Amino acid sequence: MTVNSDDFKVDVVPGFIREGGGYLIPEFDLGTLDTTDPKRHIKVWQLANKAQNYNLSPLSKMIKLWNREHTD
Repeated sequence: MTVNSDDFKVDVVPGFIREGGGYLIPEFDLGTLDTTDPKRHIKVWQLANKAQNYNLSPLSKMIKLWNREHTD
């Protein structure tokens, strides 16, 4: 389900706590469960950003803004 407002759009999906950390999220089209671990993703992103002299986050923000302006 997608929740829309004037300022943002959010996809809402069920998630199940995964043993060992993270979550299981259903992939309805495939009939499978996908794994995700947001805390791990944040740590990996922080390390990558640091390794790139903190230039990765501004680059990501620039790409997001460009996409927002050039997507229907």
